[in-house]
Amino acid sequence: MIINKFNQNIIGTNNLSLNDLFISSFNFLIHEKRLVVKISDEKNEDKHTIIFEKLFELRFSSINGYTQYFNEEVYEWEMIPNNFVNDNFIEETKNLYLANGRKWNEDLFAVRFLMSNMDEIKIICECIRFNE
Repeated sequence: MIINKFNQNIIGTNNLSLNDLFISSFNFLIHEKRLVVKISDEKNEDKHTIIFEKLFELRFSSINGYTQYFNEEVYEWEMIPNNFVNDNFIEETKNLYLANGRKWNEDLFAVRFLMSNMDEIKIICECIRFNE
């Protein structure tokens, strides 16, 4: 399934929910601007592959980086902002980018992984491939 700015509201619903699952692999391919995240169950069996394409921004809420998120339960992943979370991550990033005289790609959108310990991974990208 391909997720973009126009259908991002399906993230976290029905078959796209990651509740009670774990990040088992996190591979950032910097030259390809691609992030590949593998999600597994408690037995470490892969359940989902999520590929973030044309990655624009990646932010962790902890200075320890992504290694602390392995074996940490995913509480939820969701688009941001949404009806429940007034998160200005994408607007702040866009405003900073424009203030530096650059052109913004209007196809970009933001998502976040909220971990069970309430840490966050925030991502701005152009496209997500779910289970591909």
